[in-house]
Amino acid sequence: MKSFLSAALALFLISSLYAEQSAQVPQVMYEFMGQFYRLQPLMFSTKAFTKKENDAVIRDALANLSKNAGKLPHSSRLSTASFQVTATAMQSHLRELSDAYIAGRKEYARRMLVATMDGCSSCHTQVPGRNLPQWTYRDNELKGSDFDKAEFMFTTRHYKESLEKYAAFIKAFGPKDEVLQLETSLRRMLVVYVRIFHDAEGGIKALEPHMNNKLLPRHVRGDIKGWIAGLQDLKKSPAPNPQKATKQEVEIYAKKAIEPLLKKSGARFQPKSFVSFLAASGLVMDFINTRDEVTPELLHLLARCDAQIAQGFFFSLTDNYLRECIVRFPESPVAKQCFKDFEDSMTNEFTGSRGSDLPDDVQAELKRYKKMLNL
Repeated sequence: MKSFLSAALALFLISSLYAEQSAQVPQVMYEFMGQFYRLQPLMFSTKAFTKKENDAVIRDALANLSKNAGKLPHSSRLSTASFQVTATAMQSHLRELSDAYIAGRKEYARRMLVATMDGCSSCHTQVPGRNLPQWTYRDNELKGSDFDKAEFMFTTRHYKESLEKYAAFIKAFGPKDEVLQLETSLRRMLVVYVRIFHDAEGGIKALEPHMNNKLLPRHVRGDIKGWIAGLQDLKKSPAPNPQKATKQEVEIYAKKAIEPLLKKSGARFQPKSFVSFLAASGLVMDFINTRDEVTPELLHLLARCDAQIAQGFFFSLTDNYLRECIVRFPESPVAKQCFKDFEDSMTNEFTGSRGSDLPDDVQAELKRYKKMLNL
């Protein structure tokens, strides 16, 4: 499911990203939010989502989501290179979600719905929170655990409120709670401080109490220690202002931050490195979105960062960045490196115990890119 969503969800709620540059949020985004708000009390509970008495509400909300997806291509805020993915893919996803529910595959549909929300977050966290859209709702109207509420708040860019809920969940964490939710909560907090607030010191202060919580698993406390070390490094070498920096300054900073980690064996997988990849990719995304300037080097940098930070947390957009690099800049030598990385990615994805077995459509895509690049 994730591999499909990675090609589609970069479009979802994209207009709200561009609300950073405009005081008016398109009406379609309020319509999307309205449907998710209707579904929030049901989507985190299998029992509630499959109850017969909730069937009509769920069917109607899912049908409206699918319908509203058709309006996305008409937004004028979809031109920035880093978000140019097909509206058709998004429409197909939401159509499949609705069809799955109608066909009785309700738990699958519920998981697709939750995954869609996570996809929204993958986009929302690509720009800082200078002017956050304020979707209005009351905390006591949200259902579920502190973690469930925090996830909804995080998705809808209520970051300050989500931090409070994540912190409450982590503080109360016990043997019966899910470690995956604990890890997600801590990573969400890190992302907010690095990408949204650009506040390394605030991130250190928020994470330090949890590092000393002996009730948390040892490996989790080890991750927190590494993240704090990364935040301390970020304090010493903050990223340039993307609204004032040149493309060259952005490229130099990002390369300096990540290339040593990619060259050293195992360094890329260390918790400390996660902070560097987050900061570098956040800078590049913010530069592209606020300045609408893009180079093949910047797209390749995004792909290299995303390949590291998407592991088990964000939806991967790596292949989309590589595609964009190839199609937009076929004359650039960097496009050939993007193609090599894309080809390797496809080969790895479709290689198993019986060897490589690339689907026909993937082979056709690779062949088309080779022709485009004269390879």
